[in-house]
Amino acid sequence: SRYEETWVDTDTSQEVIRLGLALGLLGLSAALLLAALIVWWRWGRERPPAFRDDYWMNPPADAMAPAVLGRLWRWNHESPDDIVATVLDMVRRGVLEVRDDELVIPAAGEESAKRIEGESSVALAAPRAADANAPDAPDAAVAADAANAEQAALDAATLRLMRMVATGGRTLSRAKLSVLAHEHPRDLLEASAAWQRRLTALVEPYGFFDTASRRAQHIVLGAAIFLAVVAVAAIIWVSWRAGVLALAPAAAMGVLGNYTMRRSPEGNDIAAHAKALRNWMRDGGWSLEGDKLAPDERAALIPYAYLFGALKSLGFGASADAGDADAGDAATAVREKAPMAAPAAPAAAPAAPVDEAAFLAALAPVFSQSLDEALRAAHKRAEVS
Repeated sequence: SRYEETWVDTDTSQEVIRLGLALGLLGLSAALLLAALIVWWRWGRERPPAFRDDYWMNPPADAMAPAVLGRLWRWNHESPDDIVATVLDMVRRGVLEVRDDELVIPAAGEESAKRIEGESSVALAAPRAADANAPDAPDAAVAADAANAEQAALDAATLRLMRMVATGGRTLSRAKLSVLAHEHPRDLLEASAAWQRRLTALVEPYGFFDTASRRAQHIVLGAAIFLAVVAVAAIIWVSWRAGVLALAPAAAMGVLGNYTMRRSPEGNDIAAHAKALRNWMRDGGWSLEGDKLAPDERAALIPYAYLFGALKSLGFGASADAGDADAGDAATAVREKAPMAAPAAPAAAPAAPVDEAAFLAALAPVFSQSLDEALRAAHKRAEVS
């Protein structure tokens, strides 16, 4: 009948339209994927660094704070590891001190805490001021100790964070971190976010990441999202087969977009030094050549070892080999002095002298675990409150 013929013609016409849309979607997917490949080839491939050595035993950049290098190392992604590395560096330089299982924070306007070497352990000088409510104006400790304005700014931001976490007190312990995370989780999260924003402001002027490649990355990722949305719409209204086939190029474009941003030539060269330092630490360079470094040079490398996840490779701790027994004993002795550490059983004999590197190596995992636990608890509390 005429109605049946009309219905068949309409259905056929719709099928033709759907087929045309499906083919158009597949053609668009192929074109966008090809364009993403061209963009990655032009703006995403890393340039070969000027530094090509496999090993390096010095800081990647002498005038650069470890936290700034941390951002370069992980492509500008935020991480609490940068806070830990900064605290380690500040303890090394004497801006912060450790005493009686707690991190002691100088008041604003107070001189830096200075380490005093005892006969059997590392002791720390007591602070001379006690004004816990002093404003967070630039500290005399920061101004006197920082080598440059960047270090001064980062030190000041870290001291503000520590004072906020210490809730107006002079010391920071695991218990205070836990209390703040459970009772004022948003305050802790906002203080951490403010510190990260300050670090971002210090990283940006370096131009570690190529501006053109960052724009190209945004374009590729935007095109990938657009294609994914179109593919989902096609699954619903056009053809599930064509939609699924289009999702694969969208995913591939997302991967390409993630790898499109590249470092600047200067940033890539610093990153190459950092990789060589990590290789030196992981491949036994510390145990073979570490004694050639002065004690302060060894200590200066510990924040980087923490950022690279290479502390265990340095031989500190109970798992150290027999050849590294002195380092293991030193780290064990230092753990009793590490802030927020669990109370240790009284030692049967006085601990062996502790060098600066062992002190920081023992401090790093304890403070890192305390901070991570507090931030996780704060996130959970903030979600349910």
